[in-house]
Amino acid sequence: MRRRVRRSAATKRDQSDIWWYIAERNVTAADAILERLDEAVTMLSEYPDAGRARPELGPEVRYFPVEHYLVFYRYQDNVVDVLRILHAARDITPEMLSD
Repeated sequence: MRRRVRRSAATKRDQSDIWWYIAERNVTAADAILERLDEAVTMLSEYPDAGRARPELGPEVRYFPVEHYLVFYRYQDNVVDVLRILHAARDITPEMLSD
């Protein structure tokens, strides 16, 4: 069963920033990573428990890796809320996940 997905404004900015950063060198690669990120979010809508819990980042926060990026989300009330998509090398803090 596919759950509803909500992307935060920050997530939309993250996706745009990721695309522009990669596209400076390779537009095809930029398109491909966004496609893989979208596929991961679709998969999370079907299997929301697939990600690992990160309770230190907030209640119900989970993440799922996609190449060099982490998709941070919450699953509650049959909705997958995508909070942010951040590079895995970053030191993630709870403040970074609030919109």
